[in-house]
Amino acid sequence: MRRSPLVIIGSLCVVLAVGALALWRLANRIGKPAAAERAAYNELNQATLPALWVLPSFALKADTGAIIHDADLEGHITILDFMFTTCTTVCPRITATLVSLQRQLPDPRLRFISVSVDPEHDTQDALSRYRKLWNAQEARWALLSPNPKELEQISEGMRVAVEPSDDVRNPILHSSLLFLVDADRAVRGIYNSEDDAAISRLVNDVGALLSRLPGEAASLPVVTSDESGEQLFRRLGCAACHENSAIAPRLDLPNTLTVLSGGQHVNVDRSYLETSVLDPTKQTVEGYLPLMPSYQRELDGVRLSRLVDYLLELRRPAPSSALPSATGERPRAAGSAASTPKTLVGSNTADRGGTPTPEATGATNSVPATSTAAPTSPAAAIEVDPVCGMQVRVTAETPAATHAGHTYHFCSSSCREQFAADPTHFLPAH
Repeated sequence: MRRSPLVIIGSLCVVLAVGALALWRLANRIGKPAAAERAAYNELNQATLPALWVLPSFALKADTGAIIHDADLEGHITILDFMFTTCTTVCPRITATLVSLQRQLPDPRLRFISVSVDPEHDTQDALSRYRKLWNAQEARWALLSPNPKELEQISEGMRVAVEPSDDVRNPILHSSLLFLVDADRAVRGIYNSEDDAAISRLVNDVGALLSRLPGEAASLPVVTSDESGEQLFRRLGCAACHENSAIAPRLDLPNTLTVLSGGQHVNVDRSYLETSVLDPTKQTVEGYLPLMPSYQRELDGVRLSRLVDYLLELRRPAPSSALPSATGERPRAAGSAASTPKTLVGSNTADRGGTPTPEATGATNSVPATSTAAPTSPAAAIEVDPVCGMQVRVTAETPAATHAGHTYHFCSSSCREQFAADPTHFLPAH
């Protein structure tokens, strides 16, 4: 039966009304969390730095044991973020950016606040270890550990969402934004921590707010001109990511070809490393996220050369089994999460003080596989971790897992957890 135009129009109006109601309910449900994202990504705060909202009240325990109140920030300019210590996705980028800002902005009138979104695991000790990895000497930085109710209050007050996830590699979903708070505790700017242009605006906006405060701006700290490559590596916080193979490829691997995320093979030479430091997203290693920020602001030509010299010293000569074969067999990707396990002879982290512990790698509870006990080997065989590509000296304590009748060994419980979650992701296709 043919419907009249009035009936069709009436039905359409009902559909639109129901849809509008659903959108209204959705907007009210996410309401405040959406506000922060809109302000950041629509760049509403660029021109005049309007007061967006007031920092919510809080009294939270810091990694130092002190209780930090929101009122303690009055009279200071503050940069605030959300993170958690065992995160292997966005948090390393957030923290690397924050620590870079700490080096670029030495003014004592500036404060830095990191709020953990993982009350269960981020104890005072965990946050203290995290600080030591990144910037142990920064007295202006407080890492706060709220309980679940306090976390809900401060996240709602800052208009961001914090949600649990079923993804073992990304168990907590949260904002990657940086918030700029003025001396009266008003939020004046919101910035995407993964956007270099946004971070440049943040630096300028911090300067604008500081110029309105009493007191003189601090000059940049004097860095000795004879700073070595190793000193640069530690001062820039490179170890915080590159000594945890769940976050970034290790740098002390055999000097083989590296496979990039697009499948391209490249030599780990001076040109590759210089580009990786200055423009890291240009050539991301296969199996890793593009988390590293650019260090172009912080390294002149001399310091860049010294840092790269040190990185080249970390590389070991390539074993013959890792070289391209005459048949065109694809070489193993050094540092790639898709590395093929292969028995090699050489040193590993155990030679420098033992197998990394879960605490050292940021791992939490282990994920059991079919088998987790390493067989005792009188010759202490050397194998390759299929997750990070690191050479592993097999002992009775070496983390291990069995898949399809074969036992694999790992440098840490963190790598074993990743393997147990999806073994086929780290093994070659047959």
